[in-house]
Amino acid sequence: MLERKADYYFKKITSIPHGSYHEAWLADYIAYFCDEHDYRYVRDAMSNMVVYAPATKGYEKHEPVALQAHLDMVCESKPGKVFDFDNEPIPLKKAKGYYFADGTTLGADDAAGVAIILALLDECPPHPDLTCIFTVQEEVGLLGVNALDQSLINVKKLISLDDDQFGVTTISCAGSRYVRLKKDLHPEENRDPAYRLTVSGLLGGHSGDEIAHGRANAALLVARLLKHLLDEGFDVRLAKLYAGQKPNAIPNFGEAVFASISSDDHLQDSLEECFALIQGEYPDDSNIKMSFEEVEWNDVYPGDESDAIINAIYLNPNGVMTMSPEIKGHPLTSLNLGIANTENHVATLHYCVRAENDNEKDFVCDRLSTLGYLFGFSVEEFANAGGWRYEKHSPLRKRVKSLYKQMFKKQMKEVAMHAGLEAGIFKAAHPDLDIVTLGAQLEHIHTYHERMNIQSFHDLYRFVKKLLGEL
Repeated sequence: MLERKADYYFKKITSIPHGSYHEAWLADYIAYFCDEHDYRYVRDAMSNMVVYAPATKGYEKHEPVALQAHLDMVCESKPGKVFDFDNEPIPLKKAKGYYFADGTTLGADDAAGVAIILALLDECPPHPDLTCIFTVQEEVGLLGVNALDQSLINVKKLISLDDDQFGVTTISCAGSRYVRLKKDLHPEENRDPAYRLTVSGLLGGHSGDEIAHGRANAALLVARLLKHLLDEGFDVRLAKLYAGQKPNAIPNFGEAVFASISSDDHLQDSLEECFALIQGEYPDDSNIKMSFEEVEWNDVYPGDESDAIINAIYLNPNGVMTMSPEIKGHPLTSLNLGIANTENHVATLHYCVRAENDNEKDFVCDRLSTLGYLFGFSVEEFANAGGWRYEKHSPLRKRVKSLYKQMFKKQMKEVAMHAGLEAGIFKAAHPDLDIVTLGAQLEHIHTYHERMNIQSFHDLYRFVKKLLGEL
């Protein structure tokens, strides 16, 4: 069966280390493949690759098509398992209709897409001119596609093979931008009692996938509790703040250490009163806990600096800003405060802004910048990524859905994403691009439980092959 070519290349890819920032060996293999099959390609300094396959006989006048996948994988292993992702092949296993790994991530995201493209280039079924795009460092912020020379791509149809559900196509994604506020702090010797306030047990989650679920943000809760104390007339001088580790994740734990001349009993009573009200606002976060204890602490930040940090966090907009009028329950614009800390005597507030167009991102970022400047923070914006807004009329999507129904006797589902995809970068660079996403059925991606349904992988290969023959 020709589907076995896809299996061959999938196994080959898993035998070559290709974690993010370490894709060069896999790019070397693709270069070797192209030389063996006489395909022209361009490889840039990051190891992004663009491979050109001329149309087969009879398809020379058909409109060109791009196929796209990314070379890197997320490298995670089971606790206690010693594994060198930079040098060892993925320990591939097969059982009960699935490919999986032995205690590590499988990397089917996106080895499945890369394998499909290589199998098609090998088999060479009927197809128009193909531009095959292999990007790097997708899993660490879409870095490869952002650096790719977009002039290498001259098509109006793109099939992205970086989805993780068979029979589902993504119809939009959010662009993103990071904003970081910083403020130098000047610690003073502390001679007063100090206290540690913690908020824990929150659900947290991905700031794209879960932002519309109304989950509590630990950084905001800590600031809100401290602001409540200030409003009640208590003395509060921050000594430490810590919440969150990634700007694109909703913080599920927060901690503040502060000094105060106020009575610890009165502080605790006031905090518990405020926290009881907060708990009722987040029914899904039913395990939220607050703790309060006295601690020893040597230095503290002056009252004006402490107030600036608390008030800046308290006032910043957060969560969903706007919802789609076309897609029920789908956010268009959002903001997440993912990191708030005072490490090395610098207050840092690190945000992830998501929107489907730059104008909306600009507006939210300007609000953050204005807020930062008001409280004496410096402002840095970086890692801007384009978005892909839902288009009601997509000839390519219509063709894909029709063929899927014909082949599999059921409707293909459409899903809008508020997370970022490489498709958004391509769309921003080529506004006329008509995009669809396809993928095999992947489960538990980015974890050591990851697995891929083999039948869906074979079905995907057959589907893409037939689709190319009809474009």
